[in-house]
Amino acid sequence: MDEGWATFFTSAQLKDLEPDADEYTQNIMQVSSMMGNEFDTPAITPSVKSRGPMYGFTEYPKASVSYFMLKDALGDELFKKCLDEYINRWHGKHPLPWDFFFTFNDVAKQDLSWFWNPWYFDHGYPDLGVKNVKVKSGKAVVTVEKVGNVPVCIDLIVTYSDGSTENIHKSVSAWKNGNKEALVDFKAVKDIKKVEINKKLVPDTNDKNDVFEVKK
Repeated sequence: MDEGWATFFTSAQLKDLEPDADEYTQNIMQVSSMMGNEFDTPAITPSVKSRGPMYGFTEYPKASVSYFMLKDALGDELFKKCLDEYINRWHGKHPLPWDFFFTFNDVAKQDLSWFWNPWYFDHGYPDLGVKNVKVKSGKAVVTVEKVGNVPVCIDLIVTYSDGSTENIHKSVSAWKNGNKEALVDFKAVKDIKKVEINKKLVPDTNDKNDVFEVKK
């Protein structure tokens, strides 16, 4: 709740100050490479129990990315409303993580335990896979599988047969019901060559299930 927010705000504002800078993608890549390894600990672990490189990882990029995923799940407007109220309630005080969780639940009028538990309490990792792609009458339906237990946004790169690409996004909230698969549909105006997870925008610990080649 300290360095994680500091990293979140600088990552969010950096591109406005320096268009070529991309701290967000760097943090995504760190989460992809380190979350879920044998030294990784849940974010709720007291800092005195977390030492070495994993301490810095948990406090900075991992926490920051979790806030970006929360913003994606709630949407910009509701996330800002929750964050403003959290700041108003706890300005000059000493909030515990539960105060953060309860404030967001209260303001959003949602039970966000589906998000809090895997991101802050559980041992786990993010891993999405592109399971299938079906195209019929110009409509594409992509089946995305949630292999890991940590919910993340769905960002896909669609590559067409002529080499052009399209980016497709679906919110983290696609996983709020505990489902292991989500359908992403869009209009396919050209023949699709492949669909893959956008690793610059999605924390993902396993590359082997990220690309689906569409066979003729």
